[in-house]
Amino acid sequence: MAKSNKKYHYVYCITNVILDKHYIGIRSCNINPVDDLGKKYFSSSTDTSFIEAHTTTIPNYAYAVIAIFTSRD
Repeated sequence: MAKSNKKYHYVYCITNVILDKHYIGIRSCNINPVDDLGKKYFSSSTDTSFIEAHTTTIPNYAYAVIAIFTSRD
């Protein structure tokens, strides 16, 4: 997907479908969140075990865009 000049600001949820645990985050980027979350971007978590788990056991996680905003405010 080509980058655009449009800025997207969105809230997302990553769910471990096995443990029913959720991570909620926010992101700003230049591509549509549907093309970003779980494909190019995986989270802003600083928990290295969480990052490793959801990038190596992808079928155990579901990615959802909760809301998209026109500004980060």
